[in-house]
Amino acid sequence: MKKSLVLMRHGETVFNKRKRIQGWVDLSLTALGKEPAK
Repeated sequence: MKKSLVLMRHGETVFNKRKRIQGWVDLSLTALGKEPAK
């Protein structure tokens, strides 16, 4: 059986910026969070 490992890093969201814990809601990225994805 072949296995794969996928590593992913998330971009900044409004909750990250406000130092709030998240994970239960899918929030939009801030402009800073979108920049690395380009």
